[in-house]
Amino acid sequence: MRSITDHHRHALATLCMVLAAAVHTTESSAATASEQTFRSDTPGVHVTETALQKSSPAAGKLFTRHYGEEFGLVANTDVPLSYRFTSPFQRSGPVASADIDGDGWIDLVFGTDKGLLLYRNIQGKRFEQLPLRVSGERTRVFNTALVDLNNDRLPDLYFSLYRGGNHIIFNSNGTLRAEGLVSLPVVGPTFSSAAAFGDLDLDGDIDIALGNWTAGPWTRIPGESSRNVILWKEDSGYRAERLPGFPGETLSMLISDINQDGFPDLMVGNDFEIPESYYLGQAGGKLRLIKRSDNLFPVTTFSTMSIDSGDIDNDLSLEIYATQASGFTSTLPTNRASMLPLQTTTESCDEYENNEWRTRCLVRLKQHQIIHEAQIKRNPRLCLEMGVDSEIRGCLSHLLLIKSTRFDRDPKICVRLEKNWPNLAYICKAGHQPIPRYSQELIREKLRQQLGRNMLYSRTQSGAYTEMAEAMDADITGWSWTAKFADLDNDEWQDIYIVNGRFSSPKRATNVFFRNERGKRFANATRDAGLENYLSANCYTYVDYDNDADLDIVVVTNDGPIWVYTNNTQNGAGIIFELDDSKGNRAGIGGRIIIHYGPDGSKHQIREIKASGGFLSYDAPRAHFGLGEHNVVSRVEVIWSTGETTELSGKFRGGHKYLIGRTGG
Repeated sequence: MRSITDHHRHALATLCMVLAAAVHTTESSAATASEQTFRSDTPGVHVTETALQKSSPAAGKLFTRHYGEEFGLVANTDVPLSYRFTSPFQRSGPVASADIDGDGWIDLVFGTDKGLLLYRNIQGKRFEQLPLRVSGERTRVFNTALVDLNNDRLPDLYFSLYRGGNHIIFNSNGTLRAEGLVSLPVVGPTFSSAAAFGDLDLDGDIDIALGNWTAGPWTRIPGESSRNVILWKEDSGYRAERLPGFPGETLSMLISDINQDGFPDLMVGNDFEIPESYYLGQAGGKLRLIKRSDNLFPVTTFSTMSIDSGDIDNDLSLEIYATQASGFTSTLPTNRASMLPLQTTTESCDEYENNEWRTRCLVRLKQHQIIHEAQIKRNPRLCLEMGVDSEIRGCLSHLLLIKSTRFDRDPKICVRLEKNWPNLAYICKAGHQPIPRYSQELIREKLRQQLGRNMLYSRTQSGAYTEMAEAMDADITGWSWTAKFADLDNDEWQDIYIVNGRFSSPKRATNVFFRNERGKRFANATRDAGLENYLSANCYTYVDYDNDADLDIVVVTNDGPIWVYTNNTQNGAGIIFELDDSKGNRAGIGGRIIIHYGPDGSKHQIREIKASGGFLSYDAPRAHFGLGEHNVVSRVEVIWSTGETTELSGKFRGGHKYLIGRTGG
């Protein structure tokens, strides 16, 4: 027994020496500062430094596109084409990224019509699918996120099932198993199309805002079934509270301290006629609905698909970007629509080489044309040309749904869908719910909406916002879904990447990459960056899958492969920060990090740790900064989610990741 103990002690000592060489941890009580020692003005704060990998090999463009299969990421494509015409089934599945097992490599999860696909990152070389089966009658996952919900520093798995409720699988020692499933309070009959996570009442744990969806375009003006809710985290579980304002078909929710007053705010983006609902956070977790008479926002998007916040000009104040259908793909094209080149669905198949994906695309293209023509001409006989029995029946059911909810306005037709298409029968019935009545005051105070272009807001000294999307050349991006800020070329300025596409449309616009021109304007650099792609997509995640301090992108298409865009940045250094907060929520969601660098620390940038925004898209809780020609950050400010601040000084080096933690008490 003694020999075994000695052996273990020797192994432990060896391990400690190896770790000491790899990372360096200091607390604020450190007596002296050196090259890898950090000073803090707050007791109990420590910093862990980890060297990242070398940059990806140089390439001709900023990004190199790969099929997901090259990395082991297999798309779920076993969906009838007719479903791709029918909301909400036309959407691509959701995607989220986080380090599930704590090995330092960011993992992925996808939602599909057959459940969840969980992938472990194998040291940036490939992804390995892990078993995770959601049993039961309803398995279609419409939303999913990876967020630490119980403060153990391991991301838990949230997901929303179509007509099956919202659920959490808690992470157990780096493993997600369906046996650990916990169901959340029932908040809506269909599913939650948007979810935002944050500590709204600043009590140290994560609350959940859920954006509900009932029948989308089949109703357009929904009733109480679509009212959004907050799930307040309490000791006994979650308590549901309905939000004031209009219930809408919500597509995006953002929890962000947009006015930087220390209280998290909530922005809700609704589709169709229902106006946006923006709430300002107040003490005790109270949320005040912004009114038109407040004169804070001059105009909002009409059919919002994505909202995000970020500092685009490095003045340490957050801007807000909201997208909708814009350009020729919108219902109200503007005179700037020609900025957006379009392709036909036939041309979009050219995105594939001569492989199985291209062959499949051409077959599906013929079916696409049949359904589109049958829909335009209202001629069900054309469905017989689909060839495959399941597609013929799917085409007919789609036309019946349109006939009932749009043309005849006859709920009796819904009964004909019940036997073979129960999901469509449900949507059909929901599409005939009575139009709700609202108070005149609520209608009078609704925020003004505008079709046809995106909105980019900047806060003025008065606290009100100016809208400047057109002035910044960021207003036209197609049928735009997820759009989020990130410094994709590590040049110190946050860019925007937008995926878009309406699968049922005969015209397609490319995804868009806006390069930030030093905070003055955005330049469309999509083709030059290697990000041009005309295949319809809804969501993506920014993920440094190879740990080389630049952001790669994983994109989920509507009816095609998963795409992996590898970032080939060579010139600009990147640096990453994570938080480990034992006083607030462990992942530091809602916290802000400000870096100072350059001559005498004269340059600065800010990031907010978020678990919301975009559309069906969630990124790992970390702050990535591009440093351009600089390699060292001299000072770091942390504004913790609970409001306290910490200032750290030292030599924070590009090409490294820093974990900043504080002890409880």
